[in-house]
Amino acid sequence: MPTVTYTLNIVDINPIGNNIWQLEFNPNSSLLESDISANPLTYLSCSSPVILNPFLNNIGNFNNSNYNAIINNANINRLSEYYKQIDYATAQTVPVNFEAIISGTAYPAAIQDSNYTSYQYSGIRYRGSKNTTDNFNSPLTITSSIVQTYQNDNLGLTTLGYASVNSFDTGIYEFAWGGGTYPEIATGGAVKLSQILNVDTTSSVGIISPLTDYFRGVVDQDLPANSQPQFTQYSTTANIPNTARVMTTDFGVPTISIYMIGSAFGSGDAAQFTPPNSITFITNVSRVTTNSSGFYISGSTISRTTMSVEISNSLASGDRWFVTLYQDLPSPIQGTLEPFNSGSLNNYSIITRGSYNNPVLYNGVFEVSSSIVSGSILTLYDDLPNSSGSFGDGGLGMLIWKAITDGTFVLFNGTTLSGVGKGNLITPTASPTIKNNLTYITQEYGTN
Repeated sequence: MPTVTYTLNIVDINPIGNNIWQLEFNPNSSLLESDISANPLTYLSCSSPVILNPFLNNIGNFNNSNYNAIINNANINRLSEYYKQIDYATAQTVPVNFEAIISGTAYPAAIQDSNYTSYQYSGIRYRGSKNTTDNFNSPLTITSSIVQTYQNDNLGLTTLGYASVNSFDTGIYEFAWGGGTYPEIATGGAVKLSQILNVDTTSSVGIISPLTDYFRGVVDQDLPANSQPQFTQYSTTANIPNTARVMTTDFGVPTISIYMIGSAFGSGDAAQFTPPNSITFITNVSRVTTNSSGFYISGSTISRTTMSVEISNSLASGDRWFVTLYQDLPSPIQGTLEPFNSGSLNNYSIITRGSYNNPVLYNGVFEVSSSIVSGSILTLYDDLPNSSGSFGDGGLGMLIWKAITDGTFVLFNGTTLSGVGKGNLITPTASPTIKNNLTYITQEYGTN
């Protein structure tokens, strides 16, 4: 067979074993195709220093061979930045370079440091990153900066201009009416909630009824003491100061108290403090009634024992009773009233950064924990403001009343809410959907 020489293009080379390669040609000629078909040339043996396709598994022992470019590329051992080499050349217990080790000048040990010693590795994994702002949904760092300076600690104040955490409330709290709580809570007001609109989108709004088991829990979570929700009135335009703060959502105030001891009641002390948290009744007390103008006045008197038994039985049935203490309580009860909320035992009148340390006790309002019939003693949950005090005969005054627990109320400090009709409350962290579409949502799904 004659020798014929062709110039061919190699289009692919594949190793099929150690130093054995398969070459694929592109003949570009029908004559060459017939020649190769008649005399196939499939394999060629070659010894090449170039590995053309080094990642094929059928190349023997490639992973640990000298041709694997990603291993065996270290010329010297890595030295530690923390650990030192210890030289026991002439001693077995005390290293020769002991002083150098202590001073930190010994030669570094030829070992790799743990990744944990690298802040780039350990910071985000173990130490955490800091991005501090003053509050949820706020980019401000004013308060945080003060705290950081005071603590001499890096809080990680953000410089990005964004809130560290966005946490939006999804509830619109509709109320049926608002009104004052005078004189039981002299400077307070209250609204009675009717339902919660739970807003996802403007086309997806759920209604949570007060009869739902978790209704009170949602209210307590989103309207905690000292929070400042935004009021919207549907039909009234009563003045509501923007300084109004939630006092409690735990109970409602009745339309009239049950018992009272006015400051001018009798010619001797009607009751006295029994420190730290009890009031002992000495004489009869008055039932509360009203005059023609609607003001509270002293009504008929009853024995202290009768009152104690009535309150004791009522507490046993699950009712809640409160006493409100006043520096002076006239009869009829009208005008400005000053709560009795500070003294040698406790000071409940403290306001910190605009917030009441004890929003309910600030108003001189104490809940009754028990009524001891023998001795006619009312025991309170909280300690009294003073170690001594007497009621009647020109002394302190008190109202004794049973709270409303049928329904959910939001009581406020700093506003009487007089003349307020239907409306709603939203929190300062209400979702943008609520803030931007409040009127539409309350008209479409609520009682607006």
